[in-house]
This record gives sequence, structure tokens and C-alpha cells, in this order.
Amino acid sequence: MLDEFDLKILTVLQNNADLSLAEICKAVGIGSASAASKRIKELRKQGYIHKTVAIVNHDLLGYNFRTVTSVVTSKPYRDADELKARLAKIKGVVSAYETLGAGEILLLTVSRNLEEYREMIREISGISGVESIRTTVLSKVLFDRELATMTLD
Repeated sequence: MLDEFDLKILTVLQNNADLSLAEICKAVGIGSASAASKRIKELRKQGYIHKTVAIVNHDLLGYNFRTVTSVVTSKPYRDADELKARLAKIKGVVSAYETLGAGEILLLTVSRNLEEYREMIREISGISGVESIRTTVLSKVLFDRELATMTLD
């Protein structure tokens, strides 16, 4: 069971995983770097910390054509693992979400332009079991609250 220090450590690391142990201790209120290190190792071991990644600024890389794409699949889709694996390999598919209900997957995508996005759609359409695709083009990011910026409590 996580205590208040573990939750604080997770929140601090979500906001900046580059902090030193001394900085984590100060932010969390733990006096010993070795105690913080042990807690972090245990959080990793227990699966609370899945991995440490860089959050890339897609705009600076020229990937500013964003969509939410609904992919309707056969009901029920018999090869869900295959579909998941194929979607994960498509350049520009940032994340995929299974919805409650029958056979819909929501994709968050980024691409450089409409033509690049159309190529992505051609790939998705070619996957066995995909029945239809509906696209919503996102015009402006009002805010992008990554899970990494959420406070845990």
C-alpha cells in the first residue's frame, strides 16, 4: 500500500524525472537520499513506475496536424492483439484507446500534413477487421495535460 511519501514521489517524478535524489528529498520531505532511492526502486519493482520517457514537443518537430480518429472494428474483433500490434507500428499513431461498447478504438494521431495523415488512414484501412474510420481534426491545443502533470493523492 502506498503512503503519502510514495504518492508525493510519484507526483514529483511525473513532473520532472530528471531531478536528483537531493531535489526529490527536498520536494517530498524525506531527509535521506538512500531512503528516497529505496522507495523509488520499490515503486519500480511494484510496477507503479512503468518507465521513464521524454515527452517530445511534436510542434517543434513539424507534427502539428493532430486528429482524434475513431476506428470501428468487426464485432467482436477476433484478432484484437494483432490489431493492437499493427496500429502500434503505424507512424503517427501516438496512442490508442479501447472504448466501452462494441468495437470502437480511438486513436490520437500526429502528422506533418493532410497527405501524411491520408497515408496513415490508408494503412489503417488495410487492416483486416477495420470497418470504418471517422476523423476529427484538432484545430488548436488549448492545453495538453499529460498524465505526467497530474497530482496524485
